[in-house]
Amino acid sequence: MPQLAKNLLLGDDDRDDVELFQLALKEACIDYELTVAEAGNALLKMISEKIRPDAIVMDINLPMVSGIQCLDIT
Repeated sequence: MPQLAKNLLLGDDDRDDVELFQLALKEACIDYELTVAEAGNALLKMISEKIRPDAIVMDINLPMVSGIQCLDIT
């Protein structure tokens, strides 16, 4: 039985990694809404626009602003 829907924010610029993440969520029977940011600055913009995900998963090697820099800023 799927869990309650989760609002997830994924910061990753690699399409294959995004698809793998989605597959893992599906196989774990997690009902989710996924928003993808392909660069660190886009991820920060989404957060500043009051998007409040249940969880944020990000690559540390994001373009523009790295995942490490995103953690420092937030």
